[in-house]
Formats: sequence, structure tokens, C-alpha cells
Amino acid sequence: RSYSSSSVDYASARNGGDDNNDDEEAEEELETEISNARVDVDYAEEEKIEINDSMLVSAVRTMEDNAKFYLGRVFGFGSDDDDDDDFEDSSETSEDVKLTEEQLDLIAKKISERLETDVRKEFRAKADAITEEKVEEIEQVVEEDRDAEMDAHEIVEDVAEAEHMAVEDL
Repeated sequence: RSYSSSSVDYASARNGGDDNNDDEEAEEELETEISNARVDVDYAEEEKIEINDSMLVSAVRTMEDNAKFYLGRVFGFGSDDDDDDDFEDSSETSEDVKLTEEQLDLIAKKISERLETDVRKEFRAKADAITEEKVEEIEQVVEEDRDAEMDAHEIVEDVAEAEHMAVEDL
């Protein structure tokens, strides 16, 4: 779908017909354009979320591997002859608790699932807030144009432009 409806032939709507009828048609067209702008901004938000989702999943998987490694070091999984000096301090390792690789996998998986859920929820909330802000910007354009007593055809063009800018900003 094109983000601009400015290609509509407004001259044909103005010629031949009752001015009141033309105004009603122009208002209907404006309402349709505003509705379409809202839908397009929401659609663009969903596309951006899908694009960024793979980066989110990759980051969570990396964190899961790091958590498993760290837990393995703290709870004594792995070989004792590891020459990594990061965990030489006995206060950072547990002599009483030893975990199997399966247990470490399960713990790391649970941590990553929780993190992924929390991050997705926060990401969605921020994306929704940004989208709502963009829709409000479009509505502000309509309000300013109406205050300036512009006709509906001109407002439609401004809405299409505001929509295009909002979608690009997402």
C-alpha cells in the first residue's frame, strides 16, 4: 500500500456537483485517510518489531550461554584442572553444591525464558508508546489544519505526509 493518497484526482470531485455533497465526500475521504494512517502506522510498528525480534532472540541466547558458563563455574561443573584464574577465589565457588550439565541447562533456560519474556513485554510497551505518539502527531496535524480552516482535501494531503513521516520515524 502506498503511504500517500495525494494521487487522488480532487479536481474531478470538485467539478460537477453540489458543494455540500463535495464537502461531505471530502470529509469522508479525510476520515478514511486518518483511519488508514492509523492502520499503516500500526502495521509499520509490527514490521519493526518482527525485524528486531531476531536480534532480541540472539542476545538472549548469548546471555543463556553466559549464564550456563557462570553457573557451571560457581557450582563446580567442568574440569577441575581448568587454568582460568577468574574463579580461584573459593568464595566464588560452592563446595557443597554440584550441578549436572542437565541441571545447568535447565537453570540457564529458565533464566533466558524469563529474561526474554520480560524484554519482549518491555519492548512491546515502548513500541506501543512510540506508535501512539506517532498517531497523536497525525491527529495534531488534523487539528492544526482544522484550526487554520483548511479544506478537507488539503488536510488529506497533510495527513498522508504526516503518516509517511511517522512510518519512516518508527
